[in-house]
Amino acid sequence: MNILNNIIGGFFKTVAYSKLPKIEGKIETDKLSSPVEIKRDKYGVPHIYAKNINDLLFAQGYVHSQDRYFQMELVRRIISGTASSVLGYDPDLLLSDMFFRSCQFYKLAEQEYKSSSLELRKLIQSYCDGINFYLSECYKSNSFSFEISLLKIKPRDWDFLDVSAVTRFIGAEMTYGVFRKLYLAQLSQQLGIEKTMEFCNAPINKPTVVENGIEVNDVIEKVISNTMENVKTIHKTKKKITGGFAGSNCFAISGKYTESGKPFLCSDPHLELRIPSFFYENHLISKDGYDLYGYSIAGAPYILIGFNGTFSWGITLGMADSEDAYLEKIKGDEYLYKNEWKKLESYRETIQIKDHPDRIFNILKTRHGPLISTFYDSKLNLNQLENQNQLENQNENQNQNENQNENENDEIQYHISFQSILFQHYSGKSLVNALYLVSQAKTYEEFSSLVDNCYCGSFNFTFADNNGNIGYYLSGKYPIRNEKWIKQFILPGWTGEYEWEEMIPFEKNPHSLNPKQGYVVSTNNNPGKTEYYIGTNFDNYRAERLNYLIQTFIDSGKKFKYQDLMKIQTDIKTFSGRDISLAIQNQFEEVLKSHDNKKISELYDIFKKWNYDMDIKSVGATIYFLFEMKFFEVVIKEQVKDYHLSKFLIGSNCNTLIRGITQDFLTYQSFILSTITNPKCKWIEDCGGLNEVTKTIFEKIYEFGKEYFKSENIEEWEYGKLHIIQMDHPFSQKLKIFNSFNIGIIILKFKIKIKIKIKSKLKSKLKLKSKLKLKLKSKLKLKSKLKLKLKLKLKLKSKLKSKLKLKSKLKLKLKGKSKLKLKLELKLKLKSFHPSNEKIKINHKIKLKIKIK
Repeated sequence: MNILNNIIGGFFKTVAYSKLPKIEGKIETDKLSSPVEIKRDKYGVPHIYAKNINDLLFAQGYVHSQDRYFQMELVRRIISGTASSVLGYDPDLLLSDMFFRSCQFYKLAEQEYKSSSLELRKLIQSYCDGINFYLSECYKSNSFSFEISLLKIKPRDWDFLDVSAVTRFIGAEMTYGVFRKLYLAQLSQQLGIEKTMEFCNAPINKPTVVENGIEVNDVIEKVISNTMENVKTIHKTKKKITGGFAGSNCFAISGKYTESGKPFLCSDPHLELRIPSFFYENHLISKDGYDLYGYSIAGAPYILIGFNGTFSWGITLGMADSEDAYLEKIKGDEYLYKNEWKKLESYRETIQIKDHPDRIFNILKTRHGPLISTFYDSKLNLNQLENQNQLENQNENQNQNENQNENENDEIQYHISFQSILFQHYSGKSLVNALYLVSQAKTYEEFSSLVDNCYCGSFNFTFADNNGNIGYYLSGKYPIRNEKWIKQFILPGWTGEYEWEEMIPFEKNPHSLNPKQGYVVSTNNNPGKTEYYIGTNFDNYRAERLNYLIQTFIDSGKKFKYQDLMKIQTDIKTFSGRDISLAIQNQFEEVLKSHDNKKISELYDIFKKWNYDMDIKSVGATIYFLFEMKFFEVVIKEQVKDYHLSKFLIGSNCNTLIRGITQDFLTYQSFILSTITNPKCKWIEDCGGLNEVTKTIFEKIYEFGKEYFKSENIEEWEYGKLHIIQMDHPFSQKLKIFNSFNIGIIILKFKIKIKIKIKSKLKSKLKLKSKLKLKLKSKLKLKSKLKLKLKLKLKLKSKLKSKLKLKSKLKLKLKGKSKLKLKLELKLKLKSFHPSNEKIKINHKIKLKIKIK
């Protein structure tokens, strides 16, 4: 089946390439006021030259659609909660649609449109006109991208609401809080508050949710357990669209320390490498004063990171806390607030599912936000789905006829609501408006105004300008929380004591202009002391390393050239690895060197000599990486028994080298260090003590390395063999034929068993058993034709050019009554090079025995 997928996938890839957009020649449209020129450089980056800003944005919308329309449509479908209507029934996708419908981004977009200036509306419409012109061309020539055609999507025109929703979704990707609090709440129920506070690097205190002096832990346990799988799925769906966040960095250096006398800005947002990329590189130039170069988001105009001729700016994820989760008391269609039962807001929604019954559900909201614990039944099978819709209609008709007083007899239930700055609207302010303002900012005041507009996203903006200024400003609005709140946990929604009364004034957000040290650094780190609480989930190690490199260079008396900054940006030394390595050496050297297994002692000796560089040839880097991974397996997995929570914290399978914890808990390295240096740490005590934990971790490192690298020679365990990259097509996990669109190192391992029975009139007996072992290095060219019908006709032509010349033709026709028993055993190891120079490793195991009568 995998071979068949590869053949069909190759055919699909050929079809996809045949539909690449037109990037040469002339295109005519009456939507432009004057000619526009689009030049693509050798990297495919478009440089757009126009007479005015409206024509410029039209052309930007056009090239975004040429290169990324499928991505744009997929994002639009996800955030509008309509993905199931084109992708069909999938439980995870249905849950995602329900969640994003509850977010009501398009309702908020309508409010943004009404409060936006007429000028901004016209500019956004110009961008949308460019997208819509591209769509009209595709309809005329039937030239939609392969994915759009395959899914039979009929795209509607783009408008202001789509752009607004896309930009708010960008803000959602830069907003953290509620998911993390749900995980921590469940962790506290299982392991206690002390362990949880140690884990999230917060001061130890009592949980906030208390009723009549008794912690309602059992209630929280039930609600969160029911919600956990859904939250995990939403998280996973978001990641499929934009990729994960690996830890960004951005820094600016004053001109007094540079060779040119002008400031330097370096920005590197570490988004997960994927296809298509989250960002879109483009250059926009118009004769009415615009010169913008940088990275935009396909589906939104202007640029998000770059320069405008006066200002250069970059962004990192702020990690500040602008969300809260509330436990709500629900009775019937009411919720309790300050000893009064209030009516739940209810919005009836219908989700269309391609080739299946619609899904009907109600969005329920308290004063805090939508209830996110009411989606338990989203993973119904199709028969249940149809019955559930009928039940929804019956219940609604019944409820309309019932007296409201009957609510008094209903049992109180508990649900979780989700309050976020994402669900707020501030007249005249939006990320769309911020993109417009940044395109023409000339002064620090104008630049800070655009940052103020980014109220629904936690961005660290770092900047440098032509006047020699450098600085930093944290965007976003954050509630002023009472000191008695335990901000890392779920809050009681019924008391009225935990409300968002006021927001932190924008001028109180962390910021800096021309600091004395002559540079600013932003790496998802704690921005420093603030008057108000803004969060605890900060990673300070990378900032420490950057500060060290910059300050050391300044102290040397040298002046920075851009080559020096490139070296800093590509630095591979890890301070967290240094601290953890030294802690292990200081406390566990005797335990590890005297281990019964000499390989463990050898493993430790190599680790001890490590220079803290994450070099692809380094074995020490491999051991450190595996130490982190196995630490979470030994310390956390053994104690966290809940499947969904454990799966989030350390990944579904440790061997995949994925830890969910690194995405939402940037303090994980600090947690490791504090844990292995504290003998009284509860996490360690409950695992048998520091010595036992460390021995177990190193034993697991050795067993994993031996299996993964297929070698007991530890010197062969190079980090580059472990730290591999593959960029997947969004559909490749669901449909294997899309593997042909993946980029990177591809490792395929599969087993094939074929059994065919044929009866014929041949009077002979043939028995064939064969074993073949083949190793070759070659350039592989494969041409194939495949016809497959119910009667099964297979024609395959292949040519293989290498030291081994192979030409084969296979024709197979099955008709009538015949029997053939066929088994083949074949071991094949193939190393070759894809035309795009990616290494491919394929392992086949095929068993074949033939008996013909």
